[in-house]
Amino acid sequence: MVGKGKVHNVSGVLLHTRELPAGCLKVSVDIAVEPNAALTYPSDDSDATTVHEAVGSFVAWPTNLICVGYETPTKSKSKENEVSNASAQQKKEVSNASARVKSSGAKKTVARKKPTTKYRSCLRTFLEMTDIPTGGVRIVHMEVGIFGFDYDQMIGNEDFMQVFGHEEIGVNVVNTYIRFLYDKLMRPNDLDESFGFLAPATVNLGLILSRPHTVTEYVLRILMDNKDAEKLFFIPFNTGGHWLLLAINPIREIVYYLDSLGNDWTTYPDMKVLIDT
Repeated sequence: MVGKGKVHNVSGVLLHTRELPAGCLKVSVDIAVEPNAALTYPSDDSDATTVHEAVGSFVAWPTNLICVGYETPTKSKSKENEVSNASAQQKKEVSNASARVKSSGAKKTVARKKPTTKYRSCLRTFLEMTDIPTGGVRIVHMEVGIFGFDYDQMIGNEDFMQVFGHEEIGVNVVNTYIRFLYDKLMRPNDLDESFGFLAPATVNLGLILSRPHTVTEYVLRILMDNKDAEKLFFIPFNTGGHWLLLAINPIREIVYYLDSLGNDWTTYPDMKVLIDT
């Protein structure tokens, strides 16, 4: 066992706009049990070649090397995995199979089933009227004012399912929410003069470990472009199974650390690499 994550729908799923290799499924890596284990299919998009570098991203994984609902040796017996009821049909299809990882040393929050809100009802209605559930995607344009560069981001069915199921959310959902804040809150109130964002897909653990100069150059460019303004920059950061928020005030040389689990920042030693950067 080299890692733990979630298997995503197999029917018509694309991996970074490309078809999956034959005999593989799309897997999001949440925890690295053997960090230095090599990926069978390295990620072209993030340059990840090991399980540790692939944490927080999607990779192609050979079907015969996936064990659905398998218990990793990284947690105690008392902390049972949250696995969906595995009927024979679910095991056969593997779709929506979820093996959620929880660190045995971190504080736990019990997810309560929430009533469906009108917003999620609207999202479900929208989804049912599109081709997204059958493999289609929608484009969200991220303009240059948000992260310092512009690009088109694709939103697929798995991104909606993360929201509907209160599952661990991926970077696409985080970026879409940032786009919403930028359009509805920041720009209309001129708050983009006081607050900014750094792209979580660029300032991430995989790139920090594999291509630190890329991250350094990006952060330096954004800060230098705003060197005359006292601006607070938000960085959503994935520690490998958990999102936390960093906020940097470069003028005052202050870094704010916000963690919904209430952990001390030393819980995530790899994050110090980001702070040093």
